[in-house]
Amino acid sequence: MPRKPRIDAPGILYHVIARGIERRPIFLDDTDRQFFLDRLGGLLGETGTPIYSFTLIPNHFHLLLRRGESPIARLMSRLLTGYAMYFNRRHDRTGHLFQNRYKALLCQEDRYFLALVRYINLNPARAGMVKTLDELSRYRYASHCYIMGRQRVEWFDAEPILSMFGTGRGRARKAYAEFIASGPNGEECLDLDGGGLLRTLGSACRYPKQKLAYDERAIGAGAFVEELKELEAKAKDPDNSPKRSAEAILGEVSARLGVPVGQITGKTKERQAVKARRIYAYRLSAETGLSGSDIAKHLSIHPATASKMIRAGSKLS
Repeated sequence: MPRKPRIDAPGILYHVIARGIERRPIFLDDTDRQFFLDRLGGLLGETGTPIYSFTLIPNHFHLLLRRGESPIARLMSRLLTGYAMYFNRRHDRTGHLFQNRYKALLCQEDRYFLALVRYINLNPARAGMVKTLDELSRYRYASHCYIMGRQRVEWFDAEPILSMFGTGRGRARKAYAEFIASGPNGEECLDLDGGGLLRTLGSACRYPKQKLAYDERAIGAGAFVEELKELEAKAKDPDNSPKRSAEAILGEVSARLGVPVGQITGKTKERQAVKARRIYAYRLSAETGLSGSDIAKHLSIHPATASKMIRAGSKLS
């Protein structure tokens, strides 16, 4: 059965998981882990994406993100592509680094936010990487130590988590630590790595007699899933899909990269202009609804060239 397309829902919470191909390690040492976090932090700022939890395990990672100014797919494409190129170059290897495509599960926030925070931050303990909560609070490749104030980076703000545990940093951190230490409760005996009906209800549950909406791309109750499906239907309807003008996108790309508009739409092979042209082609495809042949006509190039340009631009946007 073909995989369903991702649902792009602005403001929605996403649990993102990516694994190494054949479950092989994707982080071999702290240098790899630090490069990944530095790249992640930079992209979060560029795309305006809030992050609430993260953890790096040798053969996979978890992120808890909110869809901000840009689609999660744009962030992940740049994150995974850039990290894979770095990893292959540093470790003298070729081929795919990540297994299939990453998961991006849409999550019902009011019901699962704190469950996901605890689930993600306890991953190093479940993987046997740390033996105690004190060790976990010193493991700088998971967000727990940043929430506890042991580490700080500009791109991770612990306040949204701590504010849910009371006023005053000290009291809030103490309550948060007790929450983490208490471990999963009955509500969390579900599979937070995947969506679908049984995963949402809990693996020990049987299918209910009443009909419930569910989707393997989401973790949430029936009403939440119904809302997501409505959003998806509207996105597919040309009359409901907001379209950007080519002129607006061209102006944004020009301003962002400092390349004159005439060079982007022209034939110059200057390196920065070529990069801008690729990004422009990709954004025309993603944001205006123009087909590849339409973009080829717009840029006065061959359709095959337009297709290559769009693919290249998707890795740069």
